[in-house]
Amino acid sequence: MCPLIQSLKDKIPRTYKVYILHKEGYRLPAQMGILPIVNKNNTADASLITFHEYSPKVSMPHLTQELRYMNMLDPLTSMGNRRYIEINLASRLEEMKRYGFRIGILFCILDKVNSIKGAYGTVVKDKVIKMIGKTISSNIRFFEFAGRWEEDSFLVILINVDSHKLDLIANKLRLLAEQSSILVEDILIHTTISIGGVLAASSSTKDSLIKKAENFAHISQKEGQNRVTLGSDRY
Repeated sequence: MCPLIQSLKDKIPRTYKVYILHKEGYRLPAQMGILPIVNKNNTADASLITFHEYSPKVSMPHLTQELRYMNMLDPLTSMGNRRYIEINLASRLEEMKRYGFRIGILFCILDKVNSIKGAYGTVVKDKVIKMIGKTISSNIRFFEFAGRWEEDSFLVILINVDSHKLDLIANKLRLLAEQSSILVEDILIHTTISIGGVLAASSSTKDSLIKKAENFAHISQKEGQNRVTLGSDRY
């Protein structure tokens, strides 16, 4: 039953986590509240619906400025660039070996980027890349990290995950990217992402992890795009 109808029927307030479409096209987590309004006859014939931002990412403008100063900020997306990804991943691997928690990475490749560029030009292509980057970075936990690896790819570093959680997060990001879109001259433009995910092992290096995750992402593309392929960095 529709949550709104259910609340009108039983007069019980409810809250739900939803993903709303931002005006710039990306999907943003939010909390939706439904508050039934009960009249003097003890029935509910209307409800108050509210939305509150629920993004797990914490805004850190000082970090953005610091990354820009150190030339580790991607100018298009305002995310960490390839150099920062490599430094961050190396640090997380050292922490994993020291403290024993498991980390995983997701390599996300945008599908059909060249087709979008050919049909609508570089400006629209850049907006799509920025939109997908924002969707990814807005939907991971505040202590995790997403950065831009190459023109059409992003890398996500996840902390304290197992294979099940890696699969859940990868498919959540894939679905949210699929549901993101921008409007250009009355045309709705969207893309999908193909993802490769890898759980780190005690013997993992940043290079071995990234290479394996990228290979899995290319497998996802070859098998039809908008897919997730997962594995472990074991030899």
